[in-house]
Amino acid sequence: MYVIYERKEALLDFYPFSLSHPLWDLRAGVYTIKELWETLLQDKVYVYTEREYMKEYIEGLGTGRFRKPDVSDIVICPTYFPTIQLAEKVKKLKEGEALVDKNDNIIAYRASYASGTYFEYFSKETVDIPRIGHLFELIDFIGERINYEFSIKDENNEPVYKDKKNTVLVNREGIKFGKNVILHPFVVIDAEEGKVIIEDNAIIYPFSYIKGPVYIGKNSIIKPHSKIYDGVSIGKVCKIAGEVEGSIVYGFSNKQHDGFLGHSFIGEWVNLGAMTTNSDLKNTYGSVKIQIRQEKIDTKKTFLGLLMGDHSKSGIMTMFNTGTIVGFSSNIFGADFQKKYIPSFSWGRDGVYKLEGAKRAAKRVMARRGKEFTEHHEKLFEYIYTLRINEDL
Repeated sequence: MYVIYERKEALLDFYPFSLSHPLWDLRAGVYTIKELWETLLQDKVYVYTEREYMKEYIEGLGTGRFRKPDVSDIVICPTYFPTIQLAEKVKKLKEGEALVDKNDNIIAYRASYASGTYFEYFSKETVDIPRIGHLFELIDFIGERINYEFSIKDENNEPVYKDKKNTVLVNREGIKFGKNVILHPFVVIDAEEGKVIIEDNAIIYPFSYIKGPVYIGKNSIIKPHSKIYDGVSIGKVCKIAGEVEGSIVYGFSNKQHDGFLGHSFIGEWVNLGAMTTNSDLKNTYGSVKIQIRQEKIDTKKTFLGLLMGDHSKSGIMTMFNTGTIVGFSSNIFGADFQKKYIPSFSWGRDGVYKLEGAKRAAKRVMARRGKEFTEHHEKLFEYIYTLRINEDL
């Protein structure tokens, strides 16, 4: 059996995504880490987490098959994007063998009765593959992942042209369309420097420019006069407008007005109000530092924008500074730049979003997309709210 195993330590390094997601849900291109393993192994992959509240949430929604790793199972770390070559090595692991990266971090192993999980007794093979150590590092993988995953995605259809003679596809061989993708007049899709993948039922409205590598998920909409370029991954059922560069937008999130989003990570069920803009470069061109609670981290990155958790919202004209962190279900508004660390359930600048109000808003938002806010969502909100009030995160 293959089991992706998540440890408790994951929470802080991948905040705020990790508040409401397991790490095998990480995605920089087309596939989540779990989906990619299943695609490459051509087998089902079980999951396990040490976080009890996350286990209860996932089991309640029925989105994961849990299995506590047993002796002879192949156990996989959730912070690596697999390749075909790595998947083949994992398939061939024997009991007491492990794959490690160049820093001796475990990528995958197969335990034995003799060794248990005492890794000093394992036979180790080093694999040259990058590890995702923090959420902000995920942004570095976007272009690479889209270009790689383009090669393993088979489906390629002709789009539905509203006006073919006024639509430009640069390097058509580098573009893959799902079913019923609609292209309006004066759309330019440029795959000369990176692949472009546009999934089923997506709509690209007039005067939009898309420069690969770019991924656009199912049923998403790119609104008129949009500029999407240089490594952007957009999930399903999103509405996107304005300028977006080097960013990941998870499913069911909206940025449907003008404004800039750069080198950022946006969770699910997020809404960025009209003209919301983030900075992703300091005027000094120095390294961007982020803050999570009292801990300050030097990211060593020149470009880094906004990391925003699920169900958070921004009001019109909101300005976010370089390296801003916004937690889960925050409602952000107010003039001038916002604080660089905004905890979960924040209201405006200094208030706390009341739990019942936050749940009520989430229920309305999800219903607009035909999704039910279940008792399991409610328990997740309550748990994260408790963390906020106790200042644990």
